[in-house]
Amino acid sequence: MERKASSSRGNRDDVPTTPPRRRAYDGSRRQADAVERRRRVVDAAEELFLTVGYGATSINEIARVADVSPQMIYSSFGSKAGILAKLADVVVAGDDAALHDTDGPLLRDRHSGIDELGSADLRRRFSAIGHYAAIAHRRSAAVLRLIDSVAGTDDAVFELQAGLSAGLREDIAIAVRGMPWDQVRPGLKRSTVADLLFVILGWRGYTALVLESGWTDEQYAARIADTLTHLLLPDEAS
Repeated sequence: MERKASSSRGNRDDVPTTPPRRRAYDGSRRQADAVERRRRVVDAAEELFLTVGYGATSINEIARVADVSPQMIYSSFGSKAGILAKLADVVVAGDDAALHDTDGPLLRDRHSGIDELGSADLRRRFSAIGHYAAIAHRRSAAVLRLIDSVAGTDDAVFELQAGLSAGLREDIAIAVRGMPWDQVRPGLKRSTVADLLFVILGWRGYTALVLESGWTDEQYAARIADTLTHLLLPDEAS
């Protein structure tokens, strides 16, 4: 018996060769909303970590203050240490790039607006370094001091602390490579200068002098410039 062709879908020649066009989806608003929620989370966490304490702050309390769900926090940050890591990224970089899941501008690009950081005159460059360090530490030192205080009792925060130290060393290595070396005190090695800058410019020095001893940012910036001048320039130049 001859089989009859099914007519439920019509003849093959009737099938469109080009699929219908779909309306393009614009996810920019959704992405902006997600970034805003992350911003509220890190802002709430910063307030709670610095006032109540890291150990005493729960994910649920952060969610309540940020007006988000705990599930959103776990999905976006993974853990309380993950929130602290994002908060550190934000305060160290001084922008919201970490909340967009991007790396943000490179160090040299972040500094491009401060012309004196690239001055051929090292005394002027040291003055700019002191000024920039004061600005950067003012927004980040309290959070970084918190990380130091927690690192000994939380493995994830210990790893965060190590990563921040490594990042500072990398930034300083870039600065040292860019120095006009003919102006530096004879006999100094680049590795020695990098080690000195790591100690002098680190957040722990700012914490001790400004947050704990009452120095002003202006005093801190001026003393950084003086210290670098006397340590790194020949006596006749300093």
